[in-house]
Amino acid sequence: MRPLIEVGGALALVLATGCSLLLDADDQQCSSAADCEKRGFSNATCEDNVCVMNAASSETQGSSSGTATSTGTGAETSSSGTDETAGSSTTTGIGDGPWDCVGNVVWDEEDEGIPARVGLHFTDSQFADLEGATLNACRPLDLECTEPYSTTMSDENGVAFADVYYGFDGYFRAPPPDDIPDAYPFIVYAYPPPFSEETESRGGDILFINPTTLGALAGVTGVDVVPDTGFVFFTVFDCNDQLAADVTVSVSPVGSETVVAYLDGAFPNPDLGETTEVGQGAVLNVPPGLVEVTATSLERGRFFQASVLVEPNTVTGVALVPSPM
Repeated sequence: MRPLIEVGGALALVLATGCSLLLDADDQQCSSAADCEKRGFSNATCEDNVCVMNAASSETQGSSSGTATSTGTGAETSSSGTDETAGSSTTTGIGDGPWDCVGNVVWDEEDEGIPARVGLHFTDSQFADLEGATLNACRPLDLECTEPYSTTMSDENGVAFADVYYGFDGYFRAPPPDDIPDAYPFIVYAYPPPFSEETESRGGDILFINPTTLGALAGVTGVDVVPDTGFVFFTVFDCNDQLAADVTVSVSPVGSETVVAYLDGAFPNPDLGETTEVGQGAVLNVPPGLVEVTATSLERGRFFQASVLVEPNTVTGVALVPSPM
């Protein structure tokens, strides 16, 4: 079972399915499965006030923002026994270990003639559904998103679905809402890309955070937030769509005060050199520009590498999943 949101301690950094947030542990996500459905997570159960989804159910829904395994929802492997069906595939012929798919992942080519959708759920500082948040889908070369591919707003349940295309290789922007003007804007990358023609893809929660909250996070690592730098929040998944431990994450280029902090339970631990079972962390004070993010399993080696856009005073959220190498 994969928790859609993990909460612990006084402050938890959560980067589920390629999105990022800071959450007070006293907030509750749900009291019943109906609450999870309302937040956009179908086939989820409510356990200890946290929505939890079975990984197999996630694949069935066509979840695309970093939650699908490398052998599902359009991501096929080069091994034998692949059964392709309508933008999804199942695979046999490789092991079912957490890193057995590395080196065998193949993603379909994008096709603008086939529709797909990516969804995100927005919340306010009290983790309540945030209506009216803007979500822009941006083409990969439109770095300022001057001409969004699509624009949508979150509904009364805080859910916004962006209409994109099969294998969409762009990114998403979420500016701070009018009633939270001091929050950092978000840039979000969906990995693996969406390969769903009919099923609505569902992402995780985005909680808009402000400089004070991020400063508290940075303070745990013993560093200050450097003005006009960016921040990369990441979650790491293995081949079985499980949060992955023993993974190192690096970015290039780096600045003199760039820091990678991995979560140790609910808090970042600057002494760690790799992910724990939480599978999450952040890179603080990243120089703005196109930044190459690399994830390496201590067991199997490099499994993810991609360029993401980092802007001053902006959070970039990315899911690190086994990818074509």
